Amino acid sequence: RALYNLGCLYRNGEGVARDEARAFALYGEAAAQHYPPAEYALAICWRDNTGTPAADPARALPLFEAAARDGYARGWYALGECWEKGFGTPPDPYRALGYYQKAVDAGVTDAAPALERLKKPRSWLSRLLGGKS
Repeated sequence: RALYNLGCLYRNGEGVARDEARAFALYGEAAAQHYPPAEYALAICWRDNTGTPAADPARALPLFEAAARDGYARGWYALGECWEKGFGTPPDPYRALGYYQKAVDAGVTDAAPALERLKKPRSWLSRLLGGKS
């Protein structure tokens, strides 16, 4: 937990000089200890290319899943976003629906609008076809 908290300080520049690469490294150390918020934070870094050596959003997927399975419910929502929008994977609205549903079931209120949006007939199909359905 201390490694994660220190990573947050570096990422936000609170009491120390802002250093996203250092934050990334600290999140990695904390995630290796299976601390769910660190797994999630490290996944965000990979997805958004924040402090990482190179962009690799595909590395975010297993970290989001680990965070969710280890009890950090926002991981389910992030997985839904990845599958819906194609972050590190080809878009798959059906898979996104499942992850958004898990997030809603776990109490992540941000997931409810995404879930409802994808439940609307043809909304995801329209986006996949560039608004031509």
